[in-house]
Amino acid sequence: MNKKISIYDLLIFGIKSTLSNIRLFILSMITFFSIILVSLGIGGLLINKTCNSNTLTQMASCQKVFQRISLLFSGSNKFVLIFFLLLFLVVTSGLAIGFFKMSLELYEKGKSNVSVLFSCFHLVPKVFVASLIVLIVILLGLILFIIPGIILILRLRYFMWFLIDKNTGIIESLRKSYYATRGFTWEILGLSIVSIVIPKLLSIFAFPVTMMTEVAMYKKLSE
Repeated sequence: MNKKISIYDLLIFGIKSTLSNIRLFILSMITFFSIILVSLGIGGLLINKTCNSNTLTQMASCQKVFQRISLLFSGSNKFVLIFFLLLFLVVTSGLAIGFFKMSLELYEKGKSNVSVLFSCFHLVPKVFVASLIVLIVILLGLILFIIPGIILILRLRYFMWFLIDKNTGIIESLRKSYYATRGFTWEILGLSIVSIVIPKLLSIFAFPVTMMTEVAMYKKLSE
């Protein structure tokens, strides 16, 4: 028989964990957003350099967003831009996975550090492929039957936690998430709704509270 999971207890744990490690979360978010801003700044310089290297007529057309994008993807510019976009995707994904890892360490050990944010870049390809599979499966479920598609969204929600925590393969992480969540569909749906409401109530602290709430749910499911 499935053990009951209290959404209230999970939320209280998430809030307490965030408050207990508030300094770590603030430093982590500053690090994360600083790197993102620097990356976007480099991208902005790339766009401006591309526009400035063209004729006055072309520069005028660059004032319009869609024309600027079209100009960037023309000729040899597109290879530079595609490289930058891929690099930006890898950096943001790697840091985001690092947040998952940091949350796991806080749950298991009660402590972690900012350097953990940079420890999971090797998992980016696996997470990308697994996410693509999940997206395809969910879209098929939604197209064919809406309700099964929604259920799949909930049942496959924790694949990344298994992938990071247990170092499972892509298919294995999806399988474990599917079976671990069996019998807890309503609880997961409730937590999903709470995760949407939290940002409205807690503002800047929403992300760490949500992450710690999610890791608590994952740990209970994986047990």
